[in-house]
Amino acid sequence: MVWKDEFEIVTTSDDDMIFNLVQSIQPDILLVEAQPTVKLQRKFEFLKSKSSSLRIVILCPSEIKDAGFSQRLRRFVDAMYTEPIDIVKFGKSVQSMEWM
Repeated sequence: MVWKDEFEIVTTSDDDMIFNLVQSIQPDILLVEAQPTVKLQRKFEFLKSKSSSLRIVILCPSEIKDAGFSQRLRRFVDAMYTEPIDIVKFGKSVQSMEWM
């Protein structure tokens, strides 16, 4: 919510709602705070196939230990950060994505 004055922000804790929200709102950036799973990777892959301009950013609570999974996931996400996150650096990165 740090950027609530600069961006329109919609939140959900239901990962099944991601499809509906992305289709109805058509955001520039999808910011997901979750430990990535294969199910989530498939959702990202589907969303990217429907909207190649959608930027997907993941905030991971912990490092992904499986290097193969991490590499496959990176094919569908534009940026991935492991917490704790440097909020200033992260903000600059997200703002630069907005204009991509």
